[in-house]
Amino acid sequence: MIDPPETRYVRRDGVNIGYQVIGEGPIDLVFVPGLLSQIDTLWTMPAPARFLERLASFSRLIVYDKRGQGVSDPLTGPPSLEQDMEDLVSILEAVGSESAALFGYSEGGPMSALCAATHPDRVSALMLFGTFSSGPRIMQHTDAETRMAEVEAMLDGWGTGRGLDVFAPSLASEGNARRFGAFERAVGSPAMVRARWEMGTQIDVTGIFSA
Repeated sequence: MIDPPETRYVRRDGVNIGYQVIGEGPIDLVFVPGLLSQIDTLWTMPAPARFLERLASFSRLIVYDKRGQGVSDPLTGPPSLEQDMEDLVSILEAVGSESAALFGYSEGGPMSALCAATHPDRVSALMLFGTFSSGPRIMQHTDAETRMAEVEAMLDGWGTGRGLDVFAPSLASEGNARRFGAFERAVGSPAMVRARWEMGTQIDVTGIFSA
């Protein structure tokens, strides 16, 4: 297993954004996280650590926590997709990356797509996994009411491991919930996480793909 990398910070508009660089591969690859990220804690969790190690085996991997998340500064107001995008560009500049592939996961997907469309010279490739283009459309799905009830329960019980019921129900046992609760608390406060979730429900970058 790779030793946990050094966490560094880049400062933009008075906000400190934490990031790490792992590997020495021929391409720069940024893992753009979803709602749940804490780059120090991820290395203590076997499955995420193996995933990041695999990415770093063929790239110079850049991982980071968005503002209001993990090791980065808390939010001072509702975040915007544009803020997240420019934070990412600042990280690329800090690590001397002229062009990088973006791996956008979950909530990180729409911002990755926006970054590729806005800064095509900085993005060499775009990979999207388990993500979406329109939060409002998701809210219109037939099972949206049930899913939102699960999410509300998670947010109301943030820090207790209720996130397993939403993200990994097959792992939702009492012991796992206790450990996952510690990870939730490391990701961010209940207010921070709720602000990011609500931001996600309002995102719509559908026009980027139809242009």
